[in-house]
Amino acid sequence: LDRAAAGGEAEAQRRYEREQARGALAEVERKVEEYRSRTEGGRARWKGVGMRINEQYPYTVLQVQSIMVEPTAGFSRPIVEYDQVEAINGVRTQHLTLDEVKGLIIGPPGTSVRLTLLSSNTFQLFDVTVRRHFELADSDLPPDFAAASSAAPVPGGYYYPPGAMPQYGGPGP
Repeated sequence: LDRAAAGGEAEAQRRYEREQARGALAEVERKVEEYRSRTEGGRARWKGVGMRINEQYPYTVLQVQSIMVEPTAGFSRPIVEYDQVEAINGVRTQHLTLDEVKGLIIGPPGTSVRLTLLSSNTFQLFDVTVRRHFELADSDLPPDFAAASSAAPVPGGYYYPPGAMPQYGGPGP
C-alpha cells in the first residue's frame, strides 16, 4: 500500500510539473500574441548566453565560452562546466526538448534570462541571471529560429519565432 501511495504521489508531482510548464508556456503564447498585435515584425538577430549544453536532459554545461552575469543583490556564482540547467525563467527543463530549451535561452541582444542550475561542485541549486550577447551561427539555432524571417520578443525573456511555440502532449491531463 505504501508503494502505491508513493507511486501516486510521484505521478501527481509529474502532473503538477507538466501543468506548471503548460501554464508558463500559455502565458508566453498570450504575450506573443499581445506583442504581435501591437507591433509589426522586424528581423531580430538572436544571441546566446555563451555556453554549450548537452543535447538531452540533464542539460549539462559542456563548455563555457563567454558568459556575462548580471549584477544581483545576492551572491552569484559563476557557471562552470558540468553544472546542469534545471530551469529557465522558472520553467523546469526536465520535460523539454533541446530546441525548447534553446528557445527559452536564446533571445535578442542585451536581454537577460534567469537560469537555475545544479552545481557540479556542491550539488545545490543556484540562480544566475545572464545577458544574451553571444553571437550564434545559424547551426546553433533551433530549426524554427533559423528559418524565421522575424520573431516576436516577449517581455519576461521568452522568445519564439512565429508558429514555434512548444506543444506538450503525452500522458496526463
